[in-house]
Amino acid sequence: MSEPLLKIQNVKKIFKVGFSNVIAVNDVSFNIEKHDSVSIVGESGSGKTTLANLILGIEEPTAGTILYNDKKINFNDKGLRKKIQFVQQNPLSSLNPKKTIYQTLELPLKIHNICPREDVKSKIIELLRYVDLDQSYLERHPYSLSGGQRQRISVARALACEPEIIIFDEPTSALDVLIQLKILNLLAEIKEKLNLTYIFITHDLAVVRNISDKTIVMNKGNIVEMNDTQKVFESPKQEYTKELIRSIPTITDEEEAAKP
Repeated sequence: MSEPLLKIQNVKKIFKVGFSNVIAVNDVSFNIEKHDSVSIVGESGSGKTTLANLILGIEEPTAGTILYNDKKINFNDKGLRKKIQFVQQNPLSSLNPKKTIYQTLELPLKIHNICPREDVKSKIIELLRYVDLDQSYLERHPYSLSGGQRQRISVARALACEPEIIIFDEPTSALDVLIQLKILNLLAEIKEKLNLTYIFITHDLAVVRNISDKTIVMNKGNIVEMNDTQKVFESPKQEYTKELIRSIPTITDEEEAAKP
């Protein structure tokens, strides 16, 4: 059996706030296999975003180790950084408003020497095609795009680095319901096409149910439940998980009756 793609082993993160120590992540361990789609869920302050930052190498763990392909995560390792990409919650804040879409997608290709200079434009057009956009967007700026189009550009920028893992932070929270569905379907298609591994950081359990194979539930820095997504929804073990599922908005009486 092959080794897990990502191994989180007894990871702890403590922040010093004034004279106090705040434990943001507390002795967390789990593995992510290649081609997994994993959601890390919980309320604000549960530790899920800190955990994402630790996986990205933005934060150093206070204790424990994070291994990618059996190599310790180090944000200063350029080769490692390109293999784990991040798509932020608000694409407008992460896209440079002064740069065209061409310039935005060109930058990671140059930084990581993805392709020869003469192939850059065709590579960018290919990236746009992956996210269902065409070359008419090349000279446009982020402010001229809709929320869904900006999110697609953010995904295309992450794909430019040819990653193995993409971490999504609340990828559909700023979008209306119909656009959410389109983006989730698009992400599922890209994952299959490029054999990617996804990690979703979210509090939206409706999104989790539609996109994840596995779900990790966090509360106050601890993992309180971890299982296949279907099992988490159909037979949650912890009261905290049950409360999260009960909080999902429903439309029909049947949906309401299905809650734990």
